[in-house]
Amino acid sequence: MKRARLGSKTVLRLGPGAAQVLNAYATNTPDAPRGAFLDLKGRVLAAYDQASLGEDRALLAVERTAVPQLQAHLSRYLPLMGARLEGSDLGAWLDLEPASPAVPAAYRIPQPGGASMILTSEVLEENATPEEVRLHRLKHFMPLQGVDYQDEMILCLGEADRVSFSKGCYLGQEIVARVHYRGHPPKRLEVRATTNVPSSDLSRMTSLTLDPISGKTLGFIFLNC
Repeated sequence: MKRARLGSKTVLRLGPGAAQVLNAYATNTPDAPRGAFLDLKGRVLAAYDQASLGEDRALLAVERTAVPQLQAHLSRYLPLMGARLEGSDLGAWLDLEPASPAVPAAYRIPQPGGASMILTSEVLEENATPEEVRLHRLKHFMPLQGVDYQDEMILCLGEADRVSFSKGCYLGQEIVARVHYRGHPPKRLEVRATTNVPSSDLSRMTSLTLDPISGKTLGFIFLNC
């Protein structure tokens, strides 16, 4: 078992009316495990991972640095729906291996590469190193808001599982649909080895980690489309 605490994550409670809020203001369908809230220009305010609580309530795991702008963004809309976005006593953990044992009284959110995010109030055993977590994120394309990107346009991130192109309108949807169907984003986040990046661009790479299998150092970098 390889597990690490995601100390930069904050777990928020959304509801009642979680499905209505996510349907109106998030990039993905209310039942999707991953999505994002955007501004009117299609730029990411907060990416989230979601666990349903039933009865139209949900848990959203977001980066702590994105919480203030997310709360400010939704503050004008939530009262109209009778919904609230509040803190919780839950922490977030990342299980890197599919066969990790179950955790009682916890919520599990599927992640790329067979990993899963666990939301629980318990303190779990932590035995995965930061390097192992970064390497998993790089190999399975899991960029981190505030580390690998800031407020870029959502389509620049290349995370197709965070966006639904068949759901109804949401804030930022018009620009996202226009770029998706009629053009392409000006840049795109990619994973590259440092040997495949010009030396002048190495300073722009993030989450740099040595891959012991290939012997190459990998990282995220934005490249022009």
